[in-house]
Amino acid sequence: MRLDFLRHLYQQPLGCASVYLDITRTDLPAKEQIALRWRAARDKLAQGPVDGATLDALSDLITGPAHNARGIAAFARGGEIVFARPMPDPP
Repeated sequence: MRLDFLRHLYQQPLGCASVYLDITRTDLPAKEQIALRWRAARDKLAQGPVDGATLDALSDLITGPAHNARGIAAFARGGEIVFARPMPDPP
C-alpha cells in the first residue's frame, strides 16, 4: 500500500492533532450525536498540547455541512486542516 500522500503529516517538525470520528447522518438526531462525539474527542485533544485554533479548525470541519461519509479521519496543526479523508464506515 502506498501512503506517500501522508508523508507531509510526519515530515513536519510540529505534531498533528488527529481525530477519527463517526459522522453518520442518517436521522434527525444525528447532528446532535455528532456534536456529542466531537465534544468528547475535543475534550481529550484539549488535554494535550493542541491549541485552540487547531481545535476550532477540526470543529468547523466535523460539525460543518453534512458529509456523505459515515466516518472521517482528520489531521490538523497550527489552526489548519492538513489532511481530511471521508471513510465509508464509522471508525
